Amino acid sequence: MAGAAGLVAITLILIRPNALLFFLPFLLLAKTYTRNYLIAFFIPVLLLTTWIIFDKNEYHLWKDYQQAAAQHTNAHLRLQPFVKNAKHPTFADWEGINGERMPQPVVNTNENENGNFFLIFRRIYKPAPGLLTLQILSLCCMLGVLGVFLLRHRAAGGYDMPRVAMLGYCLYMISDLFSPIYRWQYYTVQWIFPLLLAAAIYDRRDKWAFRLLLTGLGLNIINVNWTHLEHSLGEYLMLGALISLSLSRKPAKIAPSYP
Repeated sequence: MAGAAGLVAITLILIRPNALLFFLPFLLLAKTYTRNYLIAFFIPVLLLTTWIIFDKNEYHLWKDYQQAAAQHTNAHLRLQPFVKNAKHPTFADWEGINGERMPQPVVNTNENENGNFFLIFRRIYKPAPGLLTLQILSLCCMLGVLGVFLLRHRAAGGYDMPRVAMLGYCLYMISDLFSPIYRWQYYTVQWIFPLLLAAAIYDRRDKWAFRLLLTGLGLNIINVNWTHLEHSLGEYLMLGALISLSLSRKPAKIAPSYP
């Protein structure tokens, strides 16, 4: 099981590199695992990492990914999220869509809501913050949340798994919301895990945090045409509620399991 957990962890990181932030808080629980468990966990991590570094094809793919990310970052910060292909594909159908018959433009940007911090900030003040500013703000937010978490739980006498996992997810989502690349609405599916985790540790003493969480979830379900911000506001409310739950000193109350 430890080896399987390590394989899942490194696979998730290779799919979404910033998912590394999710796993960092688990270092606080390292002493609760045996040496053999940790060795088994890191075997697939080291094997896959070594393969990527020393395999020329894999290394080339990651260099290509780095260049593509830089190009998209530059384009998205200039509010041009659609990077045109150098040439039209030789086939008409792509993922079930016939590009030759589809009316142009294919996507109307006015019908999409993106929750990136720099886009919301730009609605209030122009110009939008640059890449370095976004990175500094993101790092400050993550360090602030992590620092408060360490102080509160160290005073409480230890860390528990649900709140460590919730903290990790908050760090991941902070980096995601401060991303310089547009977040489309389908990114909202990422909130399923922390919502289920919060439901598993429900405690009426944290009722205000849970009310905030439900409000954020509701805003991501409804559509209000005159604002075009309800989904983004809901995401930030859910993030705030999850941070509050992760910082709670109360012991996690796990829902009972039934045979």
